[in-house]
Amino acid sequence: MIKKFLKQAKRFIRINLIDHSKFLTFLNQQRLKPAQRAAYIRHQTMTYTEIEAEVSRTYENIFGRELNWDNPQTYNEKINVAKIYMPSPIKTRLADKYLVRNWIREKIGDKYLIPLLGIYDSFDEIDFDSLPDKFVIKCNHDSNSVTLVHDKSKINIPELKAKYDALIKRNYAWMYFEMHYRDIKPKILIEQYMGDSINDYKFMCFDGKIYYCWVDIDRFVNHKRTFYNTNWERQPFAVRYPPFTGDIERPSKFDEMLAVVN
Repeated sequence: MIKKFLKQAKRFIRINLIDHSKFLTFLNQQRLKPAQRAAYIRHQTMTYTEIEAEVSRTYENIFGRELNWDNPQTYNEKINVAKIYMPSPIKTRLADKYLVRNWIREKIGDKYLIPLLGIYDSFDEIDFDSLPDKFVIKCNHDSNSVTLVHDKSKINIPELKAKYDALIKRNYAWMYFEMHYRDIKPKILIEQYMGDSINDYKFMCFDGKIYYCWVDIDRFVNHKRTFYNTNWERQPFAVRYPPFTGDIERPSKFDEMLAVVN
């Protein structure tokens, strides 16, 4: 009887859990949250020497070599040095999802901005009755705080309040030592909902020259990330997320996108 039960239990896990990546992702996220909270608290009291030592350990575990702090050569080395030792007012402004809007407006115009429906210092200020049925909520001072609201009548207000009450108090600089986030004044933004399954395009530039287009696909479901050069030729590397296995069609306005970035 016990063997039969164990066999059935293993079959259930194999079919319903192991093969469902979203469920496993959820479990991993729940497991990581206490560790992330502990790290966040510890990071706030660390000296720059301690921060450098911790980042060095992480870097060596991933790449199998020491991080060259004094003369960084690779992209990853330069990113780590810059995020800790090279914060600046312009970086802080560009990382602020609210202040960057004026920068975009000055550089390329309003037409490239997603319409803003509201800006708030706290969740309690939001008047949901005045909002459309669909919208997007996110913070201006962090990453991964986006909530896609497909139907306003189905949202759980207390649950959403608890989420954003916690996020608005978080200083994202102490998550991964990206120090240009430290001086951003936290706010909650609500933007117009732009549609489902929209690809996200970013451009990687070095010394003022465009090298790669970074494409995120299904970032809220089964995140994939693929890179193309300016001739829309697929590149043989990935960053953090696995690449999309199919072909991504060259955007119809790709030339305009390149012109705007230039």
